Amino acid sequence: MIMRKYLCFVLTLALAVPLLADDDPTVTGDSGLIKIFTARTVEAGKGSFGWFYDNRDRETGDYDVNDHGIVFGWGATERLEIVGSFVAIRQPDFDNPPETPNEAPIFNHLIEEGVGDFQVGLKYRFVDEAASRPGVAIRGFVKVPSGDEDEGRGSGKVDGGLDLALSKRSDAIGFAGNVGFRFNGEPDDFDLANEFRYGVGFNFPTHTVLQGVLELIGTSYVGDSTFDQETAADLIAGFQLRFKNGLRFASAYQRNLAMDDTINGEKSRPDGVVAILSYSPRPQPPPPPVEAPPAAPPEAPPAQPPVTPAQPPVTPPVVEGPFKDVYFVFDDTTYLFPDRAEQNLAALTTYMQNHPEARLTIEGNTCYIGTNEYNLALGDQRARRLKEDLASRGIDPSRISTVSFGEERPAFDNTTEETRQFNRRGHFDAGDQ
Repeated sequence: MIMRKYLCFVLTLALAVPLLADDDPTVTGDSGLIKIFTARTVEAGKGSFGWFYDNRDRETGDYDVNDHGIVFGWGATERLEIVGSFVAIRQPDFDNPPETPNEAPIFNHLIEEGVGDFQVGLKYRFVDEAASRPGVAIRGFVKVPSGDEDEGRGSGKVDGGLDLALSKRSDAIGFAGNVGFRFNGEPDDFDLANEFRYGVGFNFPTHTVLQGVLELIGTSYVGDSTFDQETAADLIAGFQLRFKNGLRFASAYQRNLAMDDTINGEKSRPDGVVAILSYSPRPQPPPPPVEAPPAAPPEAPPAQPPVTPAQPPVTPPVVEGPFKDVYFVFDDTTYLFPDRAEQNLAALTTYMQNHPEARLTIEGNTCYIGTNEYNLALGDQRARRLKEDLASRGIDPSRISTVSFGEERPAFDNTTEETRQFNRRGHFDAGDQ
């Protein structure tokens, strides 16, 4: 019973906590899901790395391959990503004498496990995601034949390919689609077909720690081949846990839908598992700017004879500036400058206590990064955070209202991070009712 309650608590927390929207590495190192990559790229000057395990199945010869490897990605520029993967251990396992499939084309005798191939590529994002369009990127790659050809852990030849990626996401679901062509090198003793590859992937929801992942990937063989290679259709269904400290763990069940459960009267193994443990640094806000010293007050005007002014009518006071904005960490409700926020909230509390007739409106704002729907929700969370802090100081919550403008009311330039960080703010508007 205690364990059940604990698991329910963890799941509730994972679903409730907002998360940064950037991607983590796939099994090839590209920013994306598990095997489907997106049109997004790693931030310039930042990198990602991880470990992966991939167990896949093909009908030709009923073989089972287990790869253990490492992946990496590096943001060379704001749009160019360098990616790579290295199969450190390849473990073949099969029941029947296999014909040769493309992934490890010389599985024709019992072999020992060993080093597999190394792949490196470049991905360039030339269309950014927007509310009215998906993002678009192109990825080229080269496979370096580091796997031993004689031992059957590779073809011994250089391969290469080109892929196109489209991706789009909202708060509810993210989508990515890939289509591409792989040119396989020709081993000395037989012919290998090239590969036409295509697939789609989804993750949902997109801004929580716990996310579901669903992918469908197809491979069709094109051209002459010594072997009868069957079209593969891999269904991948699982989950990923993505944490704000940059860690991500993904695990999924994968099944070759085009593979029969029995081959030549023998039970086959059309299913397997894929898992990734990775780290991707999350964006951090820059240090606060140095404030200029206050200007010296103007000299007092010369004394004038006293005049008794007429009494103005009683009107609600207009509050224009005793309460400075409170700034927030990127994609969070944590205060960017905690000491300054404490001073502002203390001054606001004092004002509200001295003016019991005053009512307060808190406006939540964000920068432009993220979807409009997500930023409206984040602005609402920031406004509510400020309301809760004021209520904890003794201010009646009924005197406070909140509104979110998301990214719609920037107070500073959004093109650079130095100024963009000050659009992630809470703004106060007070007056009598």
